[in-house]
Amino acid sequence: FVLPVLINNAIRLSFVVDSGAADVSIPEDVFKTLLRTNTISDADIIGQKTYQLADGSTSLQTTFRVRVLKVGGRELENVTASVAPEKGSLLLGQSFLGRFKSWSVDNERHVLLLN
Repeated sequence: FVLPVLINNAIRLSFVVDSGAADVSIPEDVFKTLLRTNTISDADIIGQKTYQLADGSTSLQTTFRVRVLKVGGRELENVTASVAPEKGSLLLGQSFLGRFKSWSVDNERHVLLLN
């Protein structure tokens, strides 16, 4: 399920909803673009964290803070995100989804319901 996500009120990108991802995940090439366009600043970088991937391997990734992440009419502040290897997918993970009381996908209407 893919949907448009507005990052820091500056750039809209298409993310895949991934309930198995711990955090919002942004590929390295996209992260570099966000830095170059000042959508993300050096002050937003938190540090590094080791993530376990779907295949069981681990990956040390840079983590950063997205000041504002907006999906439809829902907006969250200070969402943790990670920098995935270059050319990966943009993933909307649990650092976003887990902050809602509940969420679901309405396959008939093709919408993400956030409560």
